[in-house]
Amino acid sequence: MRQIFTVRNSGNRRLLLFFAGWGMDERPFRPFRPDEGEDCMVCCDYRSADFRPSLLAGYGEVRLAAWSMGVWMGSEVWRAHGGSLPPLRAAVALNGTPCPIDATRGIDPRIYRMTERGMRDGRNAEEFYRRMCHTGEEFARFMELRPQRPATELREELEALRTRYETRQGETTDEAPPLRWSRACIGEADRIFPPEAQRAAWDGQAEIRTLPCGHWPFAAIHSGREEEGFSWKYLFDS
Repeated sequence: MRQIFTVRNSGNRRLLLFFAGWGMDERPFRPFRPDEGEDCMVCCDYRSADFRPSLLAGYGEVRLAAWSMGVWMGSEVWRAHGGSLPPLRAAVALNGTPCPIDATRGIDPRIYRMTERGMRDGRNAEEFYRRMCHTGEEFARFMELRPQRPATELREELEALRTRYETRQGETTDEAPPLRWSRACIGEADRIFPPEAQRAAWDGQAEIRTLPCGHWPFAAIHSGREEEGFSWKYLFDS
């Protein structure tokens, strides 16, 4: 797993920890600025699940946000390392679930396998990005900052996520209490994680908010003045 600081200022004691979705790097998220006095770390590339808690040493609190497959990865990191991480102030999930490869609460396993088999070159990734975005304009904006990762890595990451998830389903030990999510935001036009599957996963588990968006939710989260762009503040505080 890669852990990249997109904002890091000496003296900041608060951290926004963001788990991106499959196939991402930090590029699409660099324009998103955290609150004043807060650093931001983007986690991505889940071919490995290795997470370095030492990078969070010195912070007094963490706000956690996770999108798509990052929701499960955030849950896994907290299961494995939560006891050694700074106190969690809030955790918000975006268009993802803690059971990501599941016929009723995530992506249907058959569709996931088809995506994995089809990820052979950059054209397949571009088709995924197109389905991810709600409009052609949104797709065009995303492609300006699209991730710069080879297709071989993307397929390896899909396989690693599936293998790790299937292995976890066969385990019965509870190493730590599960991450308690504060809020789950569901895109009403999501074509990757079906909205009905997200609702089934989050019912009774977190506050549910519906957003007017597809799988890429970031164009729909702003202050009401769309020209201001995405704001973490309105994700957590609205």
